[in-house]
Amino acid sequence: MKNSAVLLLLALSLGLTSCIETLEEVFFNRNGSGVYTMTLDMSELLANPMMKGMIEEAAKEEGAAASAMLSDIDTLISLGADAPAGSPLQKGELSMKINQDKGDFLMKISFPFEETEEISTFFTALSEQGQSLGGISAGLGGAGILNPGGLFSWKRNKLYREAKADEGQAEMLEGEDGQFMKMFLGSASHKTVYHFPGKVKHTDIPDAVVDGKTLTIERSLLDLMAGEAGLEGTVKFRRR
Repeated sequence: MKNSAVLLLLALSLGLTSCIETLEEVFFNRNGSGVYTMTLDMSELLANPMMKGMIEEAAKEEGAAASAMLSDIDTLISLGADAPAGSPLQKGELSMKINQDKGDFLMKISFPFEETEEISTFFTALSEQGQSLGGISAGLGGAGILNPGGLFSWKRNKLYREAKADEGQAEMLEGEDGQFMKMFLGSASHKTVYHFPGKVKHTDIPDAVVDGKTLTIERSLLDLMAGEAGLEGTVKFRRR
């Protein structure tokens, strides 16, 4: 399946999604390097006849390639295909899986990093590189749907995450268009899971749940975008 058709379906789906779940996972090594993943679960689109019908109609209008996207697919796209040399997007990948029998509709962004600071750099590049996702990367990286934000830093046995800078997400929720977005994202949820190389000793992140080497934070996606809830804080853990 052509990448353009994959990206078209993704754009259509993001515009229609009512109840979505985002899962941010960061897998850390002892030296602070690791792998970052962001998964967008839109499976409820396939379970909702009205939403599925809207996608089908919109896809038909775009041609056979887009319409065929409602069949089962499993595709992988390099985010660095249109990015300049040296861009952090060179290491990023976008995968999309649709399985109608199982009712699965999942999209996942992943990339490895050598230093935690590269995470925010990656999303800045994703927002700025308008062509890296067929013209919709600015929306994905900047709209807060796939970018919970915040500046990461790593010092010995501590992880720091600063509050997300104001990047215009709150303004997106204003006016008539903002009311429409609030309606569709009202029940959307976000979960962040950190996987550390050693047991978590302490954290000051509100409502975080610690389970051995893992720390989990759950938030309303709408609250994150509006700046009414955050993921900032410090986590102290054992080195091994």
